[in-house]
Amino acid sequence: MEDEASSTNALNVRVLKFHYPQVQSIVDVASHVAVYQFDVQLQKWLKSSVEGTFFLVKDQDNRLGYIILNRNSLENLFFVYSTGV
Repeated sequence: MEDEASSTNALNVRVLKFHYPQVQSIVDVASHVAVYQFDVQLQKWLKSSVEGTFFLVKDQDNRLGYIILNRNSLENLFFVYSTGV
């Protein structure tokens, strides 16, 4: 079972590095997330077009960040925390 998880993790790292070469490792994964934005005027949450697998990652400078591989389009969501966090 651990070999399968290790193989899956290695494959996921390769896929993420294809999109974002600075990724070094995966810290954690959520199989499905959706991004919502709060509309101040309407006072409600609106679902964005971003949803998919969420990866908490470390980059080559050991900074944490996240990537959502978007199932709805080719535009993924990628964010790296600054070193001060």
